[in-house]
Amino acid sequence: MKKELTKFMAGVCLVGMMSPMAFAAPAQAPSSPVMFEKESDEVEYREHLMDLIGNYTGAIGAVVKKKFPYETDEQKKKVEEVTAAIAALASQASIGFERELSAGTKASPDIWKKKPEFMQKMNDMVTQARNLHTAAGTGNYDKLKAAFGDYAATCKACHKAFKE
Repeated sequence: MKKELTKFMAGVCLVGMMSPMAFAAPAQAPSSPVMFEKESDEVEYREHLMDLIGNYTGAIGAVVKKKFPYETDEQKKKVEEVTAAIAALASQASIGFERELSAGTKASPDIWKKKPEFMQKMNDMVTQARNLHTAAGTGNYDKLKAAFGDYAATCKACHKAFKE
């Protein structure tokens, strides 16, 4: 429980900085050919971003598994804030995949061989992350749980296809 609480509170702390990005455009290839000068910066960016998404997803998973309370208005507001962070991060997740940089990482080379399929999965994640945030905004546990299941399924589908 302490680990989940720590992840949850870390998510709440970052929300204020990211909430405006939560409903940005769907994931898409960056408009500039290369956003990062060094390849290592691109890999580091995407790994950190994916770690954050995973940590915040784990925190909401703890709520869905009833390891963290979801009863008071304050608790529900914090969950809504963390799901806003997930949606914001999801909308930025494709940025670190500009160049084929999979050596020494968990990224499958198939990301770049099947880029349209990968981008569709990224867009699916953005859509489901937004749906999760919307469900959290209702304060209804059953809606949150259902939306979390749909969101987690998109993550799993992408990991199965594109993560080694």
